[in-house]
Amino acid sequence: MSNLNIIQTYEEATESTISKPRNRLIGLLNMLKVIHKYRPKALIIEHTEIEAILFAFLLRIYTKLSRQSYIKLILKLDADPDSLRITKDHFIPVFYRYMFTRLFDKIACESECTYVELIEPKIINRYKDKYVIVPNGVLSNIDGGEVNAYEMRRNVILSVGRIHPQKGHDILIKVFSKLKDKFQEWKLRIIGSSSDESYMNSLKKQISDLNLGNSVELKTDVSYEELIKEYRQASIFCLLSRWGSFEIARTEAVHYGLSMVITEAGCGIHYQKFGSFVCDVNDERCIVKSLSTLMSNADLRVEILEKQKSAVVTWHDVALEFTKLIENRE
Repeated sequence: MSNLNIIQTYEEATESTISKPRNRLIGLLNMLKVIHKYRPKALIIEHTEIEAILFAFLLRIYTKLSRQSYIKLILKLDADPDSLRITKDHFIPVFYRYMFTRLFDKIACESECTYVELIEPKIINRYKDKYVIVPNGVLSNIDGGEVNAYEMRRNVILSVGRIHPQKGHDILIKVFSKLKDKFQEWKLRIIGSSSDESYMNSLKKQISDLNLGNSVELKTDVSYEELIKEYRQASIFCLLSRWGSFEIARTEAVHYGLSMVITEAGCGIHYQKFGSFVCDVNDERCIVKSLSTLMSNADLRVEILEKQKSAVVTWHDVALEFTKLIENRE
């Protein structure tokens, strides 16, 4: 990768700033300036916002009219397989998908589940060779040492994800309340940013109503270094998402050696072959049983730790995959 000159084209902005049409147009114009200035051989675009597709279309026209060298366009998708499944028979979203399939040379999605849903429509299936699977990764050995060491673990269930109904923290708190009498020494820690004050308040009330104040902790202001420490000290990871894409938190949990109880959302089933317990988000009995099994069996947790080492993907691995796409090596 030493021969690659990588140019980052965005400036950090708040969600409210990005959503303004004027600023999105400015972003589009800035991209055109970057192309004209640097004349890259390849361009990686994230997500499928309308201006990204418009930009790709205009770029194709520009390169033809200006006789500029062909620019390889790669799209990195952060797609929810459940949403794709729901809309697969709807003309507008499928046609929109068809448009970006035709425009881009390669399209990277994060999981096998997403890949299957993306290529299912007949008008897209003929271009399935354009689609590749490149999962999210983790930073490797950011704090040194053996990341999967099972020393100094505590009886803690860790859940990492923004405080939002999507992440199902209310379900987890309810399930934990049914286990607290049997596993009195166990704690639950929920860590994530919070932009939904109403949901946050409802979780606090739920914790109070269930008399879990001494065993459940909500943490919203945690540095990355502190988060790593939480991963290292916990024994079980549990994220009961109602929907979502291929979540990085699960990848981090596997990287730091936590046994997992997760839902099928975002291709959670991918982790089952590595020993994770995967439940339907509405199957409370499955979630309770899975957590109980792990909480009562330390040897099983160590066994799963060893088994899931092969599931770890680092950002270096991800970068190598994109390098292959850029250099036409697959």
